Amino acid sequence: MRSLELLGLIEMRHGVGTFLASTQKHPLVEKLSMFILEDEKSKKDVELTRQIHEMEAIRVISCTVTLRTLPMWDSFL
Repeated sequence: MRSLELLGLIEMRHGVGTFLASTQKHPLVEKLSMFILEDEKSKKDVELTRQIHEMEAIRVISCTVTLRTLPMWDSFL
């Protein structure tokens, strides 16, 4: 985790958690993407992985009672 933080890929906040850092215009991400996204299957795999993570994040949030009581929650239904 410390290595990822040193590379600027994640942000660790004491007492709060670990978060993905913005990867826009990140030199390491740009270089890696040239190799990872060479073919169409890899692009589809990355997109599928992103969708899986987003759906799981939504599931976890929807199970949080405190968040479900917020007025804005109804706009998601």
